[in-house]
Amino acid sequence: MKFSPFLAVYLIHASMLVAVPALLVLAVPTLPAQGLGWFGFRILGALQAGCGVILYFRTIGGLTVPGKGTPAIWDPPRVLVNQGHYGTVRNPMYAAVVLIAGGEALVLNHILVAVWAVALWGGFHLFVTLYEEPTLRRTFGASYEKYCKTVPRWLPAIFPRST
Repeated sequence: MKFSPFLAVYLIHASMLVAVPALLVLAVPTLPAQGLGWFGFRILGALQAGCGVILYFRTIGGLTVPGKGTPAIWDPPRVLVNQGHYGTVRNPMYAAVVLIAGGEALVLNHILVAVWAVALWGGFHLFVTLYEEPTLRRTFGASYEKYCKTVPRWLPAIFPRST
């Protein structure tokens, strides 16, 4: 039986988004973020996490069909994906995971979950800059360089860059 790269990626991200926050809340249940207990922040957090979930699943589709691969690093896309959400920001799947984690922090009103969301972003940033981008530069060459010059790494540009 072949283990699906999709299942592996889902399990990795589920552990980041469900298991770790649950363990943090269970380990230190009385550590709410001061001032974030207001119900409106929980609604905003739920909306933020919901948007992150939608973005997450849309970006996976963006890697599989046009990219002819999977989100797993051992079975990456064979074609540079620079359309859809990947035409707006270079790392929308990681951004989606951080959006979900940040939304969880607001919904749960827990400072350690907020710290975890920031740590996730830091870990993703290191992974992207130290491994993923150099690998993509070697794999796709000039087309990836042009993509990097026109599409921002983390936050969508209000006005698209031109080359």
